[in-house]
Amino acid sequence: MRIRIEENERKFSIILPTRIVLSKPVLKFILRSKKEENISAEAVCEVYAELRRFKKKHGAWEFVNFQSADGLKVNVTV
Repeated sequence: MRIRIEENERKFSIILPTRIVLSKPVLKFILRSKKEENISAEAVCEVYAELRRFKKKHGAWEFVNFQSADGLKVNVTV
């Protein structure tokens, strides 16, 4: 996973291994810290499993691409 933030001349990039982001310990942390009661643990597990399958089959894909009027750009690639 790569997170890129650009504002005017400044550029900032964070690279996180996708295997760590989509791992079971991270999933358990999210499930313990969630505030939303109507989302089941099984649903979150299914979403993570599908993200891992999609990444394995199709490779890198753009998850978020955002640009504000004042020049801030955010791009998240999984």
